[in-house]
Amino acid sequence: MVSMKNGGKEMHYRSGYECEVYESLEHIEEVLAYEVEPIKIGYLFEGEHHQYNPDLIVHFIDGHKEVWEIKPSNQTDLPKNHAKWAACESYCQGRGWKFVVMTERGIGKLKVISRERRKYDL
Repeated sequence: MVSMKNGGKEMHYRSGYECEVYESLEHIEEVLAYEVEPIKIGYLFEGEHHQYNPDLIVHFIDGHKEVWEIKPSNQTDLPKNHAKWAACESYCQGRGWKFVVMTERGIGKLKVISRERRKYDL
């Protein structure tokens, strides 16, 4: 999909959930821009080092940033994901950012906000 918030750039996504989030972010006025998989975070799982690329950094017009991971709710209890997310949480805290795991429930809320905003844009 093409993002107007990101200067007409083609945005890469790996799942339908990711696409739904991107489409919603395009219509939420508090969102200035968003970056897809912009950072790599090292983490340890079962004694081995790995790299984790969170799905998004969302930049808000008030200047704050959030790192989002978009996952189906049935994957939120996997031990490997907990290891990734703990490392990301620490990374974010050190920068004053918030870490968010966005599941179907959060995506549904985003879509409602996005639809409401689009009504007033017409």
